[in-house]
Amino acid sequence: MAYAKPFPLAAPQQKAAAQPVFGPDLAVRLICPECRDPNPNIVEEFGSGDLVCGNCGLVLGDRIVDTRSEWRVRLLLVYSAMRTFFHELLDFRKR
Repeated sequence: MAYAKPFPLAAPQQKAAAQPVFGPDLAVRLICPECRDPNPNIVEEFGSGDLVCGNCGLVLGDRIVDTRSEWRVRLLLVYSAMRTFFHELLDFRKR
């Protein structure tokens, strides 16, 4: 008994044209134009918002945003964790 159409798995699959994948270029390196050092010492000064070459002092960028969490937030998280621990310890002693 012959089938008019081949089984779906037996039929040759046609590959769709692969679309190029776009993403960030991670090979980009920031090099100081003054020093031309292949391994630059670039310093982020969050107080002034500058990106500075540590070798020659050239400002490479300004208005840098500080992405680190503020110390008050970290202190609050530590305080909250300690408070929870001590409350659980007191509850355990009451049993």
